[in-house]
Amino acid sequence: MFPRSTRLLCDEILAEAHARGVQLEQESLTLELDLPVLRLRLADRVLRATRIRLPGVPGSSAYTSDVVTVHGSGFRTSKMWPRRLNGTFRVGAIVDHLLMLVAEELGRSSPDLQIAAGVPAAASGLHTIHAAALRLATGTPDMSPGSLVALVRDEVRRATIQARLVREGLRDSDLRVLSEAAGLSLYRARLGDFDPLEPISDRTLTMLRVGATHAGQVQRRFVLLLDRHGDRITIADPSGQGLVTMTRRMLDMAWKNGTSKGALWLGTLGRDEHAQT
Repeated sequence: MFPRSTRLLCDEILAEAHARGVQLEQESLTLELDLPVLRLRLADRVLRATRIRLPGVPGSSAYTSDVVTVHGSGFRTSKMWPRRLNGTFRVGAIVDHLLMLVAEELGRSSPDLQIAAGVPAAASGLHTIHAAALRLATGTPDMSPGSLVALVRDEVRRATIQARLVREGLRDSDLRVLSEAAGLSLYRARLGDFDPLEPISDRTLTMLRVGATHAGQVQRRFVLLLDRHGDRITIADPSGQGLVTMTRRMLDMAWKNGTSKGALWLGTLGRDEHAQT
């Protein structure tokens, strides 16, 4: 899938990190927006806040992007290096910045999540947004899913949401309103730009609508991607068993089973920086 030059560059970056005593390993190498993206792990910890975008693959629309970019999750933490006239990259400088971001990520800890289990499928969207708010620290540990509904100022909208929580489930507009109440922004993501089952970063979470068949009918519910290590994906599944780890194949099948009118549902949840300020 990737040319030899891309893999050699990955190896060179990792070898430089190893020479400095940091045993970074490749977690994944995927094509996103026509550019190769290298994600890393250190022992069993997958580094979600740090990733490396590599030069474009020959024949792709992004082939002219002949730079290496090390991305962090904070403001102005990303840096890029163009190819030098001799055809090489400043691997030492790239790894300098990479290891600084890795140290910052290792110094942060994700809150332990207590995921509800067995809630009605119609309320799964609310509980998924609640879990995202706790994971992204826009909500406090004492915040309950019900308190998010209470934060909706529009009385008519709040009453509509309360009714749908016990009947047909929430619509996209309801989910966006609840996300705003939780200090988050919800966007419907476009398929094809990235691997939908690869967690994006420590600042943006992926939300899916999955389905399970009971008595000949498909029961749809929302889940939240939390982590992935190889083929094992951890999700928050409030209408299922709570915190669940499954294979990519199992999750992909459940996601496709959650289609409505032939359409897959994929969303991203991130911190609403305007709300935070």
